[in-house]
Amino acid sequence: LREGLIEFQSTVDPWMAVRIMTYVGLLYQDLIATEKLVAGSKFPPVLPVVLYNGDPEWTAATDISQLVVEVPGGLSRYDGNYGDSGNYGDSILNCPNLPHY
Repeated sequence: LREGLIEFQSTVDPWMAVRIMTYVGLLYQDLIATEKLVAGSKFPPVLPVVLYNGDPEWTAATDISQLVVEVPGGLSRYDGNYGDSGNYGDSILNCPNLPHY
């Protein structure tokens, strides 16, 4: 099972990286809902392609990491890790330097 995703774009969208991430997430949710993927299986890789035919040159972020505030200090090793917080230990959970939003 392999998946591709093509988005045609004629204008620069500063949030395109978020849209692509959303599309991939929705595709994965659909695979679960339609039972094409069962518990314990891994998701197929998705190759997202944005075909831009506009003018001016593309200036928006091409990766979601360009739109997310950098993780402070040594916490970057946990970036994107959605595991059980019990795996991180007390030091990460009591970090006073985390930004509050």
